[in-house]
This record gives sequence, structure tokens and C-alpha cells, in this order.
Amino acid sequence: MHKYKSKHVLGTTMSLLLVGCNLFPTYAMRVNEFENANIDIDSVAVIDQQSGDLLYSQNADKVRNIASVTKCMTLLLTLEAVDRGDISLDDIVEINEIPNTWGSEFGFKKGDKFTVYELLEMAMIISANDACVVLAGVVSGSVEQFVEDMNTKAAQLGLNDTKFFNPNGLPLGRSNNADGGNVSTARDIAYLVKFINDNYFSIVNKITSSKVLDLKGMDGARNNTNKLLFRNDASKGYVVDGFKTGFTNQAGYCLVTTSVHDNNTPDNKDDDFRTIGVSLGGVGYEHRFDEHSRMLKYISDKYVKTKLISKDEVIRTYNKYDNPKTEVKIVPQTDLNVLIYNGDTSMYKKTITVSDNIEYPIKKGDVLGKIEFINEKNPSMKYSVNLVSLSDVSDISFLEKLFKR
Repeated sequence: MHKYKSKHVLGTTMSLLLVGCNLFPTYAMRVNEFENANIDIDSVAVIDQQSGDLLYSQNADKVRNIASVTKCMTLLLTLEAVDRGDISLDDIVEINEIPNTWGSEFGFKKGDKFTVYELLEMAMIISANDACVVLAGVVSGSVEQFVEDMNTKAAQLGLNDTKFFNPNGLPLGRSNNADGGNVSTARDIAYLVKFINDNYFSIVNKITSSKVLDLKGMDGARNNTNKLLFRNDASKGYVVDGFKTGFTNQAGYCLVTTSVHDNNTPDNKDDDFRTIGVSLGGVGYEHRFDEHSRMLKYISDKYVKTKLISKDEVIRTYNKYDNPKTEVKIVPQTDLNVLIYNGDTSMYKKTITVSDNIEYPIKKGDVLGKIEFINEKNPSMKYSVNLVSLSDVSDISFLEKLFKR
């Protein structure tokens, strides 16, 4: 039904070498210079899906309760178990014991049977707390072990301000006024979702973009809790296609979105870019969606996807023997497209480095150096692309070399 291997469904492939972008703690340094948009939510962060650059933040590192945003980690651990071959999305799970949960639930009956995929749909589309408990048992054998695995994964990803106590985000007690439980920050959650999308985009986007859950045996279809999926925001320069909501009294109204921005050129897909937006601590149900929308509109208005360099551009030529046969054209390995605040490319300083020891013969695509762009206002924002040979270049004979000398 849902045959799946994560290696083949990457939705956002890094086609260029981004300096310092392979560990989450490094991402925290890569902050664009932005003005304060005064988003009326306590803690927010927006990052670029491709590079991980922080595009906007307000109190992004404030530790807060996260309610059902917790389910992002439950989703990740389940998909990793599928990836390892421990379980399959098609595995049938029989409900032998009704989970001791409350709040938003699917409402299992003993003997119900669902696939792992359907349990993920319940968790992410209608925020079913009971489905998360079932998934925890399927993945780790027990809720207790699953919670331990959640915290281990958070540590591996460098999410240092994140702590889990359960797989669904319910308060630690059967009341919305009980201890808030799971905590994190807007920045941590943004990079958690980036990791999920980098590795499992195809299957995840299919689930989180679904507006309705309508499974066999349900009394009726139930809408996705993310109301931004139902708004027509294309005219604002972006379209939301995920990701997760959350609410408890302690956490407030929380929202994580994945969005496609089109630089206000809907017919041109080349300048589209993806963002992950996180808002924690909204003060009202509709207020959360309205302010989050305003935050995404700010991103669409302020950022332009810009090509800093093209793979067709000859950066240097190299010719050790000053012979037409030994001329090497050096080009970027890939295009370099980045999001630039207000489209101002002047803030980027270009540095070119070519190897001092290039030997013949040279194959097309051989790495001969690199080109680096550094944001002079924020030097932590660096982008680099390998420089390679445009074509094969053969060596010349001993006599031709001797003649040159």
C-alpha cells in the first residue's frame, strides 16, 4: 500500500556544499539580518528548508511547553523504525488495550485494526493522542522506552533545549492545568522538522498536507487541525502544505508550518523556496493562524531567491604548459541559489581558491578548488561550491613539455 524507502524520497536535496551546515548547533549561527515584524506570538522562528538559515525570529530560544508539536518527534522515530526495517508502514496493528489518554483522540475500540501509516495520519492530521501511545509501543515496545528514544534522538540532533516526557504532548496529569510536560524552543522545533523533511519529505508531506482524515470505520471525516491548509494564501506569495498544531493551557496555541514561497511569480517555479515556520504561545485559536500568516507574508515580501553563481560560468582558466591542449576551464560544480534579504547581493564577498598542484590528465568534474561567498554583515553566513574541470584534459608528451621549458 505504502512502499517506502527514505533514501528515494528526499524532497529537498542539497545540491551545493554549504559550509558549516551539517550540524544543528551550527545552524543557530546562520542568522539573516532582519527587521522586527512584531509578530504577536511569544516565540517564533522561520528557517529556509534548504540551507537552514534563520530568516526570522522573536524569542526563538525561549524554552516553552510545546503540546502536540511533540508529535513531530513521534513521526520521526516511527519513520526511522520503518527505514531500519523494524516495522513497515503497511503493518497491521490491532488495538488490544485502549490507551489511557484524553483530549484530542481518534477513539479506539478493542479489536480495531489499523496500519502504521494510518496511525501516523491520525497523529498528524487530527492530533490523536491515543494513536501516539499505540505508535510508541509499536516502535519501541513501551511508552517509557519510546520517551527515552525521543530524548536520545533530540540529543543526537543537537536540540539541547528539548525534553520529552510522553509521545503526544499531553500535560503530566489528566487536566489542562497540570504540569505542562514536554518543552522545546521555536528554533529547536524548526530544525527538527527540517531534519524530517530532508530525509522523509515525500511521505511526510503527503500526510501533513491532507486536509481531511477519512478512514474506514470512522463515523465521519474529520478536518486537519491546521486551518492554514484551508486558506487561499497564494495571493500573499506563499502556500502552506503542513505541518502540525498544538494547544494546552500552558503551551498556548502553537503551530508549525511548511510553506512554498514563489517570490510573487507563480508561473516561475525556478525562484520558489520552502520555509519552516514555528510559533509557540499564541493567545487565541484564530489569533495563532492570523499572526503566523502575517509572519509568512513577511518572509515572502522580504526574501528573494537569488542565483549568486551559475554552473555555466567559467571562473578561471588553468594552463600549466601554456599549450592549447592543456587549457582547463574551471567552473562551479552547481548553481548556487540562496535567499537574500531584500535581494541585496552586494553584502556578499566572493573568494576564489584554486589548487596550486593540479596535475594532468584531468577528468571532467575533478575538484580543483572552491568558490566561497561570505555575508559581510554576518560572516557566519557562508556558502561554498566546489570548482571543477569543465571537460577532460589530457596530458601532453615529454617533448612538448620540454619544448615549453
